[in-house]
Amino acid sequence: MDILYTRLPAVVVLREMADKEQQLHVERLSAVVGSNLSVVSESQVTAELLAQLLLANLQREKASSFAVRTKGAPSAARFFYNLLP
Repeated sequence: MDILYTRLPAVVVLREMADKEQQLHVERLSAVVGSNLSVVSESQVTAELLAQLLLANLQREKASSFAVRTKGAPSAARFFYNLLP
């Protein structure tokens, strides 16, 4: 959620878990944010690679916006408030 809200480029170190849950989350997030997300698996991450990715992100611009609503809680609260008599 932080990646979507801040619109800043991000590096994700993907934990390799048997259930692949994190991989699914990263794939969905990557489909939304595109090149603003760099992903590296934990078995392949090195200090040098991480430094390269972070330095590259410093050169990228903040994304203009993503097609994901990040203000769900206020919208839900307003909806339920409007249901009150």
